[in-house]
Amino acid sequence: MDDQVVGGLHLASPELADRIPPTTDYLKDTGVEFVVPLHCTGLRAKVALGNAFGQHCVAAGTGVRAVISWP
Repeated sequence: MDDQVVGGLHLASPELADRIPPTTDYLKDTGVEFVVPLHCTGLRAKVALGNAFGQHCVAAGTGVRAVISWP
């Protein structure tokens, strides 16, 4: 895996819901392979990212450990 995003995407506010699809599309289109959205990403965005990235999306927060490894 070459490109990962780990962090809060600040999409949790209802008024930012319209930014979720273009953000998800942008990450997919630019070749991001693995996403670890944090708390301020928001539930709606985490669901959208999970649908787009499948098992390559791990919603993280306190107590969650993500181990990323590749050959």
